[in-house]
Amino acid sequence: MNGSNLISTTGPLVLGTADVTSSADVSCRYRNGYLTPQRYNLISCAQCYIYIYSTLSASFNLTSFELETGPKSAYLLGTTMVPELNNTAQVCGSLHEPSTCEHWVTCCSKAIDCCQEQLKAGPRPSQVSGQPVCPRTWDGFSCWTDTPAGQQLTITCPSYVPGVFDGEQAYKTCLPNGTWYRLPGTVHEWTDYSQCTNFERFQDFLVASVAGNVITLTLLLPACFIFLYFKQLRQQHRIRLHVCLMVSSGLSSAFTLLWELVVFQDRIVNHNESSIMKGNSVGCRLLYVLYRYTLLMPFAWMFIEGFHLHRLLVRAFSVPKSLAPYYVTGFGLTWLPILVYAIIKGTHEQYNHTCWVYMAGPYEWIIYTPIAVFLLANLIFMIRIVYIMVNQLEPHPNEPGMFRRAVKAIWVLMPLFGVQYILLVYKPDGSTHDEGHALELVYKVVNSLQGAFIAIVCCYLNREVQGYLSTFCSRCIGRTGLRRDFTTRSITMTTQYASDVTRKKSTNGEGDTSQMIPLQPVNNHESTKGGKANGDYPLMAGHIEDDELNSYKHVS
Repeated sequence: MNGSNLISTTGPLVLGTADVTSSADVSCRYRNGYLTPQRYNLISCAQCYIYIYSTLSASFNLTSFELETGPKSAYLLGTTMVPELNNTAQVCGSLHEPSTCEHWVTCCSKAIDCCQEQLKAGPRPSQVSGQPVCPRTWDGFSCWTDTPAGQQLTITCPSYVPGVFDGEQAYKTCLPNGTWYRLPGTVHEWTDYSQCTNFERFQDFLVASVAGNVITLTLLLPACFIFLYFKQLRQQHRIRLHVCLMVSSGLSSAFTLLWELVVFQDRIVNHNESSIMKGNSVGCRLLYVLYRYTLLMPFAWMFIEGFHLHRLLVRAFSVPKSLAPYYVTGFGLTWLPILVYAIIKGTHEQYNHTCWVYMAGPYEWIIYTPIAVFLLANLIFMIRIVYIMVNQLEPHPNEPGMFRRAVKAIWVLMPLFGVQYILLVYKPDGSTHDEGHALELVYKVVNSLQGAFIAIVCCYLNREVQGYLSTFCSRCIGRTGLRRDFTTRSITMTTQYASDVTRKKSTNGEGDTSQMIPLQPVNNHESTKGGKANGDYPLMAGHIEDDELNSYKHVS
Protein backbone atom coordinates (compact mmCIF):
# COMPACT_ATOMS: atom_id res chain seq x y z
CA MET A 1 0.00 0.00 0.00
CA ASN A 2 1.55 3.31 -1.06
CA GLY A 3 0.61 5.96 1.51
CA SER A 4 1.45 8.85 -0.85
CA ASN A 5 -1.25 7.73 -3.26
CA LEU A 6 -4.05 7.44 -0.67
CA ILE A 7 -6.83 9.97 -0.24
CA SER A 8 -8.35 9.84 3.24
CA THR A 9 -11.21 11.62 4.97
CA THR A 10 -8.93 14.29 6.37
CA GLY A 11 -8.91 16.40 3.23
CA PRO A 12 -10.36 16.85 -0.24
CA LEU A 13 -9.10 15.11 -3.32
CA VAL A 14 -5.95 16.57 -4.88
CA LEU A 15 -5.37 15.40 -8.44
CA GLY A 16 -1.96 14.70 -9.83
CA THR A 17 -0.83 15.58 -13.34
CA ALA A 18 -1.24 11.99 -14.44
CA ASP A 19 -4.90 12.05 -13.48
CA VAL A 20 -5.83 15.24 -15.31
CA THR A 21 -6.64 15.34 -18.99
CA SER A 22 -5.79 18.31 -21.17
CA SER A 23 -8.92 18.19 -23.29
CA ALA A 24 -11.76 19.76 -21.33
CA ASP A 25 -14.38 19.19 -24.01
CA VAL A 26 -14.12 15.38 -23.81
CA SER A 27 -13.71 15.19 -20.03
CA CYS A 28 -15.64 15.76 -16.84
CA ARG A 29 -14.65 18.29 -14.22
CA TYR A 30 -14.27 17.26 -10.60
CA ARG A 31 -13.38 20.09 -8.19
CA ASN A 32 -9.97 21.31 -9.33
CA GLY A 33 -9.40 19.51 -12.63
CA TYR A 34 -10.69 17.59 -15.64
CA LEU A 35 -10.77 13.80 -15.77
CA THR A 36 -11.62 11.20 -18.34
CA PRO A 37 -15.15 9.91 -17.75
CA GLN A 38 -13.88 6.53 -16.54
CA ARG A 39 -11.52 7.99 -13.92
CA TYR A 40 -14.04 10.67 -13.02
CA ASN A 41 -16.65 8.00 -12.20
CA LEU A 42 -14.26 6.02 -10.00
CA ILE A 43 -12.90 9.05 -8.13
CA SER A 44 -16.24 10.79 -7.61
CA CYS A 45 -17.97 7.60 -6.40
CA ALA A 46 -15.03 6.88 -4.09
CA GLN A 47 -15.25 10.37 -2.62
CA CYS A 48 -19.02 9.94 -2.09
CA TYR A 49 -18.23 6.89 0.04
CA ILE A 50 -15.46 8.63 1.96
CA TYR A 51 -17.52 11.76 2.68
CA ILE A 52 -20.82 10.08 3.57
CA TYR A 53 -19.29 7.36 5.77
CA SER A 54 -16.50 9.46 7.24
CA THR A 55 -16.56 7.54 10.53
CA LEU A 56 -15.34 4.39 8.73
CA SER A 57 -12.00 6.09 7.90
CA ALA A 58 -11.80 4.63 4.40
CA SER A 59 -9.19 5.79 1.86
CA PHE A 60 -8.77 5.81 -1.91
CA ASN A 61 -5.71 4.57 -3.76
CA LEU A 62 -4.95 6.76 -6.79
CA THR A 63 -2.73 4.07 -8.27
CA SER A 64 -5.20 1.20 -8.34
CA PHE A 65 -8.31 3.42 -8.19
CA GLU A 66 -9.75 1.29 -5.41
CA LEU A 67 -11.26 2.00 -2.02
CA GLU A 68 -9.43 0.60 0.97
CA THR A 69 -11.47 -0.03 4.12
CA GLY A 70 -10.54 1.49 7.46
CA PRO A 71 -10.43 0.03 10.97
CA LYS A 72 -14.15 0.59 11.61
CA SER A 73 -15.42 -1.11 8.47
CA ALA A 74 -17.40 -4.36 8.47
CA TYR A 75 -14.51 -5.84 6.43
CA LEU A 76 -10.93 -6.42 7.50
CA LEU A 77 -8.63 -3.42 7.52
CA GLY A 78 -7.22 -2.69 4.06
CA THR A 79 -9.83 -4.64 2.11
CA THR A 80 -10.01 -3.20 -1.42
CA MET A 81 -13.22 -2.40 -3.30
CA VAL A 82 -13.87 -0.98 -6.75
CA PRO A 83 -16.22 2.04 -6.25
CA GLU A 84 -18.62 1.28 -9.10
CA LEU A 85 -22.38 0.86 -9.20
CA ASN A 86 -22.00 -2.62 -10.69
CA ASN A 87 -20.06 -3.54 -7.53
CA THR A 88 -22.76 -2.32 -5.16
CA ALA A 89 -23.03 -5.61 -3.25
CA GLN A 90 -19.40 -5.52 -2.12
CA VAL A 91 -19.41 -1.79 -1.33
CA CYS A 92 -22.64 -1.99 0.69
CA GLY A 93 -21.34 -5.07 2.50
CA SER A 94 -18.60 -2.94 4.08
CA LEU A 95 -21.24 -1.03 6.06
CA HIS A 96 -22.50 -2.18 9.44
CA GLU A 97 -25.99 -1.08 8.35
CA PRO A 98 -26.29 -2.00 4.64
CA SER A 99 -29.70 -0.24 4.51
CA THR A 100 -27.84 3.09 4.61
CA CYS A 101 -26.02 2.23 1.38
CA GLU A 102 -28.74 4.00 -0.60
CA HIS A 103 -27.00 7.28 0.25
CA TRP A 104 -23.84 6.18 -1.54
CA VAL A 105 -25.77 4.72 -4.48
CA THR A 106 -27.67 7.98 -4.93
CA CYS A 107 -24.56 10.16 -4.61
CA CYS A 108 -22.60 7.99 -7.07
CA SER A 109 -25.50 8.06 -9.54
CA LYS A 110 -25.76 11.84 -9.28
CA ALA A 111 -22.03 12.20 -9.91
CA ILE A 112 -22.20 10.01 -13.03
CA ASP A 113 -25.24 11.94 -14.27
CA CYS A 114 -23.33 15.19 -13.75
CA CYS A 115 -20.53 13.91 -16.00
CA GLN A 116 -23.02 13.06 -18.72
CA GLU A 117 -24.62 16.50 -18.43
CA GLN A 118 -21.22 18.17 -18.73
CA LEU A 119 -20.47 16.24 -21.91
CA LYS A 120 -23.92 16.90 -23.42
CA ALA A 121 -23.63 20.64 -22.76
CA GLY A 122 -20.97 20.92 -25.45
CA PRO A 123 -17.85 23.09 -25.51
CA ARG A 124 -17.23 25.04 -22.34
CA PRO A 125 -17.53 28.81 -22.92
CA SER A 126 -14.68 30.95 -21.70
CA GLN A 127 -16.80 34.10 -21.75
CA VAL A 128 -20.45 35.11 -21.91
CA SER A 129 -21.24 38.68 -23.01
CA GLY A 130 -17.62 39.60 -22.49
CA GLN A 131 -17.59 38.26 -18.93
CA PRO A 132 -15.56 35.24 -17.77
CA VAL A 133 -17.44 32.09 -16.77
CA CYS A 134 -16.88 29.65 -13.93
CA PRO A 135 -16.79 26.12 -15.41
CA ARG A 136 -19.43 23.42 -14.84
CA THR A 137 -18.24 21.00 -12.19
CA TRP A 138 -18.99 18.33 -9.61
CA ASP A 139 -17.93 19.40 -6.11
CA GLY A 140 -18.22 16.04 -4.37
CA PHE A 141 -21.91 16.28 -3.49
CA SER A 142 -23.63 18.38 -6.15
CA CYS A 143 -23.49 19.32 -9.81
CA TRP A 144 -23.00 22.98 -10.80
CA THR A 145 -23.53 24.53 -14.23
CA ASP A 146 -21.53 27.20 -16.06
CA THR A 147 -21.98 30.41 -14.10
CA PRO A 148 -21.17 34.01 -15.16
CA ALA A 149 -18.57 35.83 -13.10
CA GLY A 150 -19.76 37.68 -10.03
CA GLN A 151 -22.86 35.56 -9.49
CA GLN A 152 -23.89 33.17 -6.75
CA LEU A 153 -25.53 29.89 -7.75
CA THR A 154 -28.10 28.27 -5.46
CA ILE A 155 -29.32 24.67 -5.37
CA THR A 156 -31.32 22.55 -2.96
CA CYS A 157 -29.25 20.69 -0.39
CA PRO A 158 -28.63 17.06 -1.47
CA SER A 159 -30.96 14.73 0.43
CA TYR A 160 -28.54 11.80 0.30
CA VAL A 161 -26.08 13.51 2.64
CA PRO A 162 -26.67 12.45 6.27
CA GLY A 163 -27.80 15.18 8.61
CA VAL A 164 -29.18 17.43 5.89
CA PHE A 165 -32.66 18.95 5.92
CA ASP A 166 -34.60 18.85 2.68
CA GLY A 167 -35.56 22.26 1.32
CA GLU A 168 -32.52 24.22 2.52
CA GLN A 169 -30.12 25.90 0.09
CA ALA A 170 -26.45 25.38 -0.76
CA TYR A 171 -24.46 28.22 -2.35
CA LYS A 172 -21.45 28.41 -4.67
CA THR A 173 -19.89 31.73 -5.60
CA CYS A 174 -18.30 32.57 -8.94
CA LEU A 175 -15.65 35.26 -8.45
CA PRO A 176 -15.26 38.23 -10.84
CA ASN A 177 -12.19 36.61 -12.42
CA GLY A 178 -14.22 33.58 -13.56
CA THR A 179 -13.02 31.11 -10.92
CA TRP A 180 -14.95 29.41 -8.16
CA TYR A 181 -14.45 30.69 -4.63
CA ARG A 182 -11.67 28.91 -2.76
CA LEU A 183 -11.00 28.64 0.94
CA PRO A 184 -8.48 31.31 2.00
CA GLY A 185 -4.94 29.97 1.99
CA THR A 186 -5.83 26.86 -0.02
CA VAL A 187 -6.27 25.81 -3.63
CA HIS A 188 -9.50 23.96 -2.97
CA GLU A 189 -12.78 25.17 -4.42
CA TRP A 190 -15.41 25.56 -1.74
CA THR A 191 -19.21 25.24 -1.64
CA ASP A 192 -21.26 26.69 1.22
CA TYR A 193 -23.26 23.82 2.67
CA SER A 194 -23.49 25.44 6.10
CA GLN A 195 -27.24 26.08 5.84
CA CYS A 196 -27.89 22.43 5.03
CA THR A 197 -26.92 21.34 8.52
CA ASN A 198 -27.94 24.43 10.49
CA PHE A 199 -30.34 22.73 12.86
CA GLU A 200 -30.58 25.72 15.19
CA ARG A 201 -32.60 27.76 12.72
CA PHE A 202 -35.14 24.95 12.51
CA GLN A 203 -35.71 25.38 16.23
CA ASP A 204 -37.07 28.85 15.44
CA PHE A 205 -39.52 27.35 12.95
CA LEU A 206 -40.58 24.75 15.49
CA VAL A 207 -41.23 27.33 18.23
CA ALA A 208 -43.19 29.60 15.86
CA SER A 209 -45.33 26.72 14.58
CA VAL A 210 -46.06 25.26 18.02
CA ALA A 211 -46.90 28.65 19.56
CA GLY A 212 -49.19 29.62 16.68
CA ASN A 213 -51.07 26.33 16.65
CA VAL A 214 -51.56 26.37 20.42
CA ILE A 215 -53.06 29.86 20.16
CA THR A 216 -55.28 28.67 17.32
CA LEU A 217 -56.62 25.70 19.29
CA THR A 218 -57.16 27.92 22.33
CA LEU A 219 -59.41 30.21 20.29
CA LEU A 220 -61.09 27.59 18.11
CA LEU A 221 -62.37 25.26 20.85
CA PRO A 222 -64.46 27.91 22.71
CA ALA A 223 -65.72 29.28 19.38
CA CYS A 224 -66.99 25.86 18.29
CA PHE A 225 -68.62 25.36 21.69
CA ILE A 226 -70.41 28.72 21.44
CA PHE A 227 -71.78 27.94 17.99
CA LEU A 228 -72.98 24.50 19.04
CA TYR A 229 -74.37 25.53 22.44
CA PHE A 230 -76.93 28.06 21.20
CA LYS A 231 -79.67 26.36 19.22
CA GLN A 232 -80.55 29.53 17.31
CA LEU A 233 -76.96 29.65 16.00
CA ARG A 234 -76.32 26.02 15.13
CA GLN A 235 -79.51 25.82 13.06
CA GLN A 236 -78.20 28.39 10.56
CA HIS A 237 -76.46 27.10 7.41
CA ARG A 238 -73.89 29.86 7.62
CA ILE A 239 -72.94 28.90 11.17
CA ARG A 240 -72.73 25.22 10.29
CA LEU A 241 -70.24 26.02 7.54
CA HIS A 242 -68.26 28.15 10.00
CA VAL A 243 -68.15 25.21 12.41
CA CYS A 244 -66.90 22.86 9.68
CA LEU A 245 -64.20 25.34 8.71
CA MET A 246 -63.12 25.73 12.32
CA VAL A 247 -63.15 21.97 12.90
CA SER A 248 -60.93 21.44 9.84
CA SER A 249 -58.58 24.18 11.03
CA GLY A 250 -58.52 22.67 14.51
CA LEU A 251 -57.66 19.23 13.12
CA SER A 252 -54.93 20.81 11.02
CA SER A 253 -53.44 22.50 14.08
CA ALA A 254 -53.70 19.32 16.16
CA PHE A 255 -51.95 17.10 13.60
CA THR A 256 -49.37 19.80 12.90
CA LEU A 257 -48.53 19.92 16.61
CA LEU A 258 -48.32 16.12 16.69
CA TRP A 259 -46.02 16.06 13.66
CA GLU A 260 -43.83 18.92 14.85
CA LEU A 261 -43.40 17.66 18.44
CA VAL A 262 -43.05 13.94 17.69
CA VAL A 263 -41.25 13.73 14.34
CA PHE A 264 -39.76 17.11 13.48
CA GLN A 265 -38.35 17.84 16.95
CA ASP A 266 -36.87 14.34 17.08
CA ARG A 267 -35.19 15.02 13.72
CA ILE A 268 -33.61 18.18 15.10
CA VAL A 269 -32.27 16.37 18.17
CA ASN A 270 -31.20 13.15 16.41
CA HIS A 271 -29.03 13.99 13.41
CA ASN A 272 -28.23 10.37 12.60
CA GLU A 273 -30.02 7.28 11.36
CA SER A 274 -31.74 6.69 14.73
CA SER A 275 -34.33 9.42 14.23
CA ILE A 276 -38.02 8.58 13.76
CA MET A 277 -37.96 10.18 10.33
CA LYS A 278 -35.06 8.03 9.15
CA GLY A 279 -36.76 4.92 10.57
CA ASN A 280 -39.58 5.32 8.01
CA SER A 281 -42.05 3.27 10.06
CA VAL A 282 -45.63 2.62 8.97
CA GLY A 283 -46.93 4.75 11.84
CA CYS A 284 -44.74 7.67 10.83
CA ARG A 285 -45.90 7.47 7.21
CA LEU A 286 -49.54 7.23 8.32
CA LEU A 287 -49.08 10.32 10.49
CA TYR A 288 -47.57 12.14 7.51
CA VAL A 289 -50.58 11.23 5.33
CA LEU A 290 -53.01 12.54 7.99
CA TYR A 291 -50.86 15.62 8.40
CA ARG A 292 -51.03 16.40 4.67
CA TYR A 293 -54.77 15.65 4.59
CA THR A 294 -55.52 18.06 7.42
CA LEU A 295 -53.42 20.72 5.70
CA LEU A 296 -55.48 20.38 2.52
CA MET A 297 -58.90 20.17 4.20
CA PRO A 298 -59.12 23.81 5.46
CA PHE A 299 -58.49 25.10 1.93
CA ALA A 300 -61.48 23.08 0.71
CA TRP A 301 -63.70 24.53 3.43
CA MET A 302 -62.48 28.06 2.75
CA PHE A 303 -63.49 27.50 -0.87
CA ILE A 304 -66.92 26.23 0.27
CA GLU A 305 -67.36 29.35 2.42
CA GLY A 306 -66.59 31.55 -0.56
CA PHE A 307 -68.82 29.58 -2.92
CA HIS A 308 -71.75 29.62 -0.48
CA LEU A 309 -71.57 33.35 0.24
CA HIS A 310 -71.16 34.20 -3.43
CA ARG A 311 -74.15 32.02 -4.29
CA LEU A 312 -76.34 33.73 -1.70
CA LEU A 313 -75.50 37.16 -3.06
CA VAL A 314 -75.89 36.26 -6.73
CA ARG A 315 -78.91 33.94 -6.33
CA ALA A 316 -80.60 35.24 -3.22
CA PHE A 317 -83.79 33.23 -3.73
CA SER A 318 -82.00 29.92 -4.37
CA VAL A 319 -80.92 28.86 -0.88
CA PRO A 320 -79.56 25.27 -0.70
CA LYS A 321 -81.91 22.96 1.18
CA SER A 322 -79.14 20.62 2.29
CA LEU A 323 -75.47 21.00 3.12
CA ALA A 324 -74.67 17.36 2.33
CA PRO A 325 -72.80 18.20 -0.93
CA TYR A 326 -70.63 20.59 1.04
CA TYR A 327 -69.85 17.94 3.66
CA VAL A 328 -68.94 15.40 0.99
CA THR A 329 -66.66 17.90 -0.75
CA GLY A 330 -64.97 19.27 2.35
CA PHE A 331 -64.37 16.04 4.26
CA GLY A 332 -64.60 13.34 1.56
CA LEU A 333 -63.33 14.47 -1.83
CA THR A 334 -60.19 15.98 -0.29
CA TRP A 335 -59.06 12.42 0.41
CA LEU A 336 -58.73 11.65 -3.32
CA PRO A 337 -55.52 13.60 -4.07
CA ILE A 338 -54.05 12.50 -0.74
CA LEU A 339 -54.65 8.81 -1.49
CA VAL A 340 -53.19 9.12 -5.00
CA TYR A 341 -50.17 10.93 -3.56
CA ALA A 342 -49.71 8.25 -0.87
CA ILE A 343 -49.89 5.42 -3.42
CA ILE A 344 -47.21 7.08 -5.55
CA LYS A 345 -44.98 7.64 -2.53
CA GLY A 346 -45.38 4.05 -1.38
CA THR A 347 -44.81 2.40 -4.75
CA HIS A 348 -41.81 4.46 -5.94
CA GLU A 349 -38.59 3.42 -4.24
CA GLN A 350 -36.94 6.80 -4.63
CA TYR A 351 -39.72 8.43 -2.57
CA ASN A 352 -40.47 5.65 -0.07
CA HIS A 353 -38.07 6.70 2.68
CA THR A 354 -37.71 9.12 5.63
CA CYS A 355 -41.46 9.17 6.35
CA TRP A 356 -42.14 10.52 2.84
CA VAL A 357 -41.10 14.05 3.83
CA TYR A 358 -38.93 14.63 0.77
CA MET A 359 -40.56 16.27 -2.21
CA ALA A 360 -41.82 13.95 -4.94
CA GLY A 361 -40.96 16.26 -7.81
CA PRO A 362 -43.87 16.85 -10.22
CA TYR A 363 -46.11 14.56 -8.14
CA GLU A 364 -46.32 17.29 -5.50
CA TRP A 365 -48.74 19.06 -7.84
CA ILE A 366 -51.30 16.38 -7.04
CA ILE A 367 -51.80 18.26 -3.77
CA TYR A 368 -50.73 21.73 -4.85
CA THR A 369 -53.18 21.92 -7.75
CA PRO A 370 -56.40 21.69 -5.65
CA ILE A 371 -55.00 24.27 -3.23
CA ALA A 372 -54.15 26.65 -6.07
CA VAL A 373 -57.62 26.19 -7.60
CA PHE A 374 -59.32 26.84 -4.24
CA LEU A 375 -57.31 30.01 -3.62
CA LEU A 376 -57.79 31.44 -7.11
CA ALA A 377 -61.53 30.73 -6.97
CA ASN A 378 -61.80 32.41 -3.59
CA LEU A 379 -59.92 35.44 -4.88
CA ILE A 380 -62.50 35.74 -7.67
CA PHE A 381 -65.34 35.26 -5.17
CA MET A 382 -63.94 37.95 -2.90
CA ILE A 383 -63.61 40.48 -5.73
CA ARG A 384 -67.16 39.76 -6.88
CA ILE A 385 -68.59 39.96 -3.35
CA VAL A 386 -66.89 43.27 -2.60
CA TYR A 387 -68.10 44.65 -5.93
CA ILE A 388 -71.70 43.62 -5.17
CA MET A 389 -71.58 45.03 -1.66
CA VAL A 390 -70.19 48.35 -2.80
CA ASN A 391 -72.13 48.94 -6.00
CA GLN A 392 -75.34 46.92 -6.01
CA LEU A 393 -76.59 46.74 -2.41
CA GLU A 394 -78.59 49.76 -1.25
CA PRO A 395 -76.69 51.61 1.46
CA HIS A 396 -78.28 51.99 4.89
CA PRO A 397 -78.26 55.46 6.48
CA ASN A 398 -76.28 54.14 9.45
CA GLU A 399 -73.81 52.18 7.34
CA PRO A 400 -70.31 53.56 6.53
CA GLY A 401 -69.35 54.86 3.12
CA MET A 402 -68.50 52.67 0.16
CA PHE A 403 -64.76 52.78 0.77
CA ARG A 404 -65.11 51.80 4.40
CA ARG A 405 -67.55 49.06 3.48
CA ALA A 406 -65.07 47.65 0.96
CA VAL A 407 -62.20 47.76 3.48
CA LYS A 408 -64.34 46.09 6.12
CA ALA A 409 -65.46 43.38 3.68
CA ILE A 410 -61.87 42.66 2.62
CA TRP A 411 -60.75 42.55 6.26
CA VAL A 412 -63.40 39.93 7.04
CA LEU A 413 -63.25 37.91 3.83
CA MET A 414 -59.47 37.65 3.40
CA PRO A 415 -58.79 35.34 6.38
CA LEU A 416 -62.13 33.57 5.89
CA PHE A 417 -61.26 32.74 2.26
CA GLY A 418 -57.51 32.29 2.86
CA VAL A 419 -56.60 34.77 0.14
CA GLN A 420 -53.52 35.91 2.09
CA TYR A 421 -51.81 32.63 1.14
CA ILE A 422 -51.50 33.89 -2.42
CA LEU A 423 -49.09 36.54 -1.16
CA LEU A 424 -46.84 33.86 0.36
CA VAL A 425 -46.58 31.54 -2.64
CA TYR A 426 -43.77 33.40 -4.39
CA LYS A 427 -40.26 33.31 -2.93
CA PRO A 428 -37.92 35.90 -4.46
CA ASP A 429 -34.89 34.53 -6.28
CA GLY A 430 -31.49 35.27 -4.85
CA SER A 431 -32.74 35.87 -1.31
CA THR A 432 -30.06 35.73 1.36
CA HIS A 433 -29.96 33.30 4.26
CA ASP A 434 -31.55 35.82 6.61
CA GLU A 435 -34.24 36.77 4.09
CA GLY A 436 -35.13 33.15 3.45
CA HIS A 437 -35.23 32.53 7.19
CA ALA A 438 -37.53 35.51 7.73
CA LEU A 439 -39.86 34.48 4.88
CA GLU A 440 -40.13 30.96 6.25
CA LEU A 441 -40.93 32.32 9.72
CA VAL A 442 -43.65 34.55 8.28
CA TYR A 443 -45.19 31.58 6.48
CA LYS A 444 -45.08 29.49 9.66
CA VAL A 445 -46.78 32.22 11.69
CA VAL A 446 -49.49 32.96 9.10
CA ASN A 447 -50.21 29.29 8.49
CA SER A 448 -50.38 28.37 12.18
CA LEU A 449 -52.61 31.35 13.07
CA GLN A 450 -55.08 30.90 10.20
CA GLY A 451 -57.56 29.12 12.45
CA ALA A 452 -57.24 31.84 15.09
CA PHE A 453 -58.09 34.51 12.51
CA ILE A 454 -61.15 32.50 11.46
CA ALA A 455 -62.35 32.14 15.06
CA ILE A 456 -61.96 35.87 15.72
CA VAL A 457 -63.72 36.96 12.52
CA CYS A 458 -66.52 34.39 12.49
CA CYS A 459 -67.25 34.19 16.20
CA TYR A 460 -65.72 36.70 18.58
CA LEU A 461 -66.32 39.76 16.37
CA ASN A 462 -69.78 38.56 15.27
CA ARG A 463 -72.41 40.91 16.74
CA GLU A 464 -75.03 38.18 16.67
CA VAL A 465 -72.80 35.96 18.80
CA GLN A 466 -72.01 38.87 21.07
CA GLY A 467 -75.74 39.44 21.56
CA TYR A 468 -76.34 35.84 22.60
CA LEU A 469 -73.37 35.86 24.95
CA SER A 470 -74.43 39.17 26.49
CA THR A 471 -77.96 37.90 27.11
CA PHE A 472 -76.67 34.61 28.49
CA CYS A 473 -74.28 36.37 30.88
CA SER A 474 -76.97 38.83 31.99
CA ARG A 475 -79.33 35.97 32.70
CA CYS A 476 -76.72 34.11 34.74
CA ILE A 477 -75.78 37.24 36.70
CA GLY A 478 -79.42 38.09 37.27
CA ARG A 479 -80.22 34.65 38.64
CA THR A 480 -77.22 34.66 40.93
CA GLY A 481 -78.04 38.12 42.25
CA LEU A 482 -81.72 37.36 42.89
CA ARG A 483 -80.91 34.11 44.65
CA ARG A 484 -78.39 35.86 46.89
CA ASP A 485 -80.89 38.61 47.68
CA PHE A 486 -83.66 36.10 48.40
CA THR A 487 -81.41 34.08 50.73
CA THR A 488 -80.28 37.19 52.61
CA ARG A 489 -83.80 38.44 53.14
CA SER A 490 -84.99 35.02 54.31
CA ILE A 491 -82.21 34.71 56.87
CA THR A 492 -82.84 38.23 58.15
CA MET A 493 -86.61 37.71 58.56
CA THR A 494 -86.12 34.31 60.20
CA THR A 495 -83.63 35.74 62.66
CA GLN A 496 -85.96 38.63 63.47
CA TYR A 497 -88.92 36.28 64.05
CA ALA A 498 -86.85 34.01 66.32
CA SER A 499 -85.77 37.01 68.39
CA ASP A 500 -89.40 38.14 68.80
CA VAL A 501 -90.54 34.70 69.97
CA THR A 502 -87.68 34.45 72.47
CA ARG A 503 -88.47 37.87 73.85
CA LYS A 504 -92.19 37.02 74.26
CA LYS A 505 -91.28 33.72 75.99
CA SER A 506 -89.12 35.55 78.48
CA THR A 507 -91.93 38.02 79.44
CA ASN A 508 -95.18 36.05 79.02
CA GLY A 509 -94.13 32.47 79.43
CA GLU A 510 -94.62 30.37 76.32
CA GLY A 511 -96.35 33.15 74.41
CA ASP A 512 -99.14 32.86 71.91
CA THR A 513 -98.09 30.93 68.78
CA SER A 514 -101.09 32.20 66.94
CA GLN A 515 -99.25 35.48 66.51
CA MET A 516 -96.70 33.80 64.21
CA ILE A 517 -96.72 35.42 60.82
CA PRO A 518 -95.91 33.10 57.86
CA LEU A 519 -92.93 34.36 55.85
CA GLN A 520 -93.60 35.16 52.17
CA PRO A 521 -90.93 37.45 50.68
CA VAL A 522 -92.58 37.58 47.26
CA ASN A 523 -96.25 37.72 46.46
CA ASN A 524 -97.71 35.15 44.11
CA HIS A 525 -98.95 37.67 41.62
CA GLU A 526 -95.46 39.19 41.40
CA SER A 527 -93.77 35.93 40.56
CA THR A 528 -96.10 34.38 38.04
CA LYS A 529 -95.00 36.66 35.21
CA GLY A 530 -91.55 35.19 34.59
CA GLY A 531 -90.88 32.59 37.27
CA LYS A 532 -92.72 29.86 39.10
CA ALA A 533 -95.85 30.46 41.14
CA ASN A 534 -96.29 29.77 44.88
CA GLY A 535 -93.68 32.17 46.19
CA ASP A 536 -90.67 31.52 43.91
CA TYR A 537 -88.28 34.41 43.18
CA PRO A 538 -89.01 36.53 40.12
CA LEU A 539 -86.86 35.97 37.01
CA MET A 540 -88.11 38.97 35.04
CA ALA A 541 -88.02 36.70 31.99
CA GLY A 542 -90.32 38.91 30.02
CA HIS A 543 -87.78 41.73 30.02
CA ILE A 544 -84.92 39.39 29.17
CA GLU A 545 -86.77 37.94 26.23
CA ASP A 546 -87.43 41.43 24.87
CA ASP A 547 -83.73 42.25 25.16
CA GLU A 548 -82.80 39.04 23.37
CA LEU A 549 -85.08 39.77 20.46
CA ASN A 550 -83.66 43.24 20.13
CA SER A 551 -80.07 42.06 20.28
CA TYR A 552 -80.60 39.30 17.69
CA LYS A 553 -81.46 41.89 15.08
CA HIS A 554 -77.82 42.93 14.92
CA VAL A 555 -76.13 40.41 12.66
CA SER A 556 -72.51 40.85 11.66
